Amino acid sequence: MSTSNTAKLTPEFIAALITWQQQGSRSVKIELNTGFFDEESSLNVWIYDYEFTSGEFVTCPEEIPTDRALLLRQKKDVEASRRRLNDQLKALEV
Repeated sequence: MSTSNTAKLTPEFIAALITWQQQGSRSVKIELNTGFFDEESSLNVWIYDYEFTSGEFVTCPEEIPTDRALLLRQKKDVEASRRRLNDQLKALEV
């Protein structure tokens, strides 16, 4: 297995994924890709939070986002959207 972007499913990681998934409207998908020819196999873990409409690949328990991290990310996205919309409105006023 490749060690760069491949998750290692330890009991602690699995427990953290289960706990995270049970804390809201969330899903965890674990996918094992077998290497073809000379490619290496990989194990990918995708987590998705339906409330925050946010998903990402994680490789260890420390990468699982907290609710606070998800909220801050959403706040940053909303602020960026607000700035973009204000700029578009200003451009239409000219």
